[in-house]
Parts: sequence; structure tokens; C-alpha cells
Amino acid sequence: MLKTIIAYSKISKESHRHPVEKLCLCLFPMILVGFCNKPLPIAINIIVFLILHIIANNPRSIVFKFALTTFSFAILSSITFIFIYNIEYIVVIVLKGISGGLCISYLALTTPLDHIIGLLSKFDSLRDICDIAKGMETYILLINDEASSIYTAMKSRNGFNSFKSQLFNMGKLAGLLFSNTLKRWPLIRDSLNSRCYKGYHYYKSYEFIINYKMCLFTFTYTIFLLMLI
Repeated sequence: MLKTIIAYSKISKESHRHPVEKLCLCLFPMILVGFCNKPLPIAINIIVFLILHIIANNPRSIVFKFALTTFSFAILSSITFIFIYNIEYIVVIVLKGISGGLCISYLALTTPLDHIIGLLSKFDSLRDICDIAKGMETYILLINDEASSIYTAMKSRNGFNSFKSQLFNMGKLAGLLFSNTLKRWPLIRDSLNSRCYKGYHYYKSYEFIINYKMCLFTFTYTIFLLMLI
């Protein structure tokens, strides 16, 4: 799924927009919603980002998975609040989870990481952070591929038929990933040394044009949410 998200972000019809515009559009409402204790502003934010997803023509299945994951996490984390707070407070927590999932999925599906890193790498003080982010992306992709291979091998041997076997084999999967990562480090170190790696990456330069209409919409929408809160 991770590779699919990266691929969709690069071919999205909104990928040409300035990354800062989309970061502000997604992060500002998330921050405001985090301080909100009313269901109405959060519901409005959910509707707005659903419309933005439709306009961007993002894949519904991936957006649904994002929203379902955050919804499930919000439900599980709010179980203990049933005995302390009222139902309205729990509804607000669940809505916050759905809203956050929609915001993150919009940013992930319309903004390639290379665009953000390429923009930030122009600042020398942020270059180390960009190198770490790029290295982590590669590392996560490798771990994801290896986890998929191990999971497929276990599943083909009926390793997830019962609840007990699922718990046991998921623990084994996590242990194998950790041990394989430690074993792979000497190979990675030797390959970096053989290529005379100096400790930093070279990033492609991207040119973006700021859309002032989008900036005005983001500013107006942020002020609108702030007034509702």
C-alpha cells in the first residue's frame, strides 16, 4: 500500500501545486480541530476534505482505509472514556480521528515527499533533516517489502488460521524483521563505503508557482474554523 500511495502522489492532478500550500491547507485545520470540543467544526472539516478528495480524484479505497484506520483507533482509545465522559465527548474524539485521517490522506495522495524535501533542502539548516527523511523513506520501503514477503510465506503455510497462531506468528514476523535489519547493516555500510558516500543526498530542484487563490482559500477557511471554535 505504501508504494501505491507514493505512486498516486506523483501522478495526482494536484501534485503541481506548491507543497507549502497543501501543507498549510492540511496542517492548520488539523491543529485547530485538535483544540476543538464541538462536533460542528469537525464535521465541517470532514465534509470539506471529502470534497477536496473528490476534486483531486483520489482513490476512494485508500481514502477509506485511512479514515477507517483512524476511526478504529479513535473507537478503541475512547472505550475507557465511556465511564468518565458523556457521549458527546466520545463523538468528538471519533470525529477528530476521521478528520485527521482525511487530512493526512489528502496530503499523502497529492504531495510527493520528494517535492517537500526538494523545497526544504534549499535551506542549509534543514538539509540534515531532509537526508534523514529520505533515508527513512527508503528504509521503510525495504522493511515493507520484507514484511510482505514474510507474511505471504507464513500465510501460505496456514500461519494465520487461528487467533493464537496469528499472535504467535505476528510476533515471529516482528522478530525476524528486527534481526534481519541488524544483519543487513554491515552490507549497507559496505555498499555506502564502496560508493564513497559523503553523508548527504543530492535533490532534484522543483519549481512551483504559488496559487494565490488557493492561499486565500486556506486563509479564509482557517479563519472560519477559528471563529467556529
